Amino acid sequence: MILILAVFVTGCQSKQDKLSVGDIAILPKPVHIMVNDGFFEIRKNSKIIVDSETESLGEMLRTLLSPSMGFELDVSYGNPVRNSIHLSVDPSLKEMGAEGYRLTVDNKGVLIEAPAGAGIFYGMQTLRQLLPAEIFSEVVSENVRWAVPCVEIRDYPRFKWRGMHLDVCRHFMPVEFVKK
Repeated sequence: MILILAVFVTGCQSKQDKLSVGDIAILPKPVHIMVNDGFFEIRKNSKIIVDSETESLGEMLRTLLSPSMGFELDVSYGNPVRNSIHLSVDPSLKEMGAEGYRLTVDNKGVLIEAPAGAGIFYGMQTLRQLLPAEIFSEVVSENVRWAVPCVEIRDYPRFKWRGMHLDVCRHFMPVEFVKK
């Protein structure tokens, strides 16, 4: 009887109870990702903590999250506190480049650190991808648990250049235009 009960209980656990790296889908794939146990849940009383360098990014994050959540997070100055999303420019991370970032989520809050504002922006995009898919909705999503898995992500561009595809045959572009 105990064996049957144990099988039943473990079989009923939700997939969100324990995640692995393979369960985290982020595009582009981060350079480093480590999944820990637990979740941080964004609630109405959660705050976005900023400083003078990240204030506009904090306002942007609030604007991106509020349509689907149905509530606006407070953006305030100060030190990181429990139940907050902290955006911080840290010049010591300069080896990541201007677009690199470090995102740390634990059950107390979220910390996005980067050497420049561009990295904070990309960290915010990763945070949105960690939330349920309803976060991208333009209307309020009811009965959604805004839980972010506890992760440690470090990411930066792997190459110093950006790539693109240019189909010169189909559009008959002259050589001078392509070189330009």
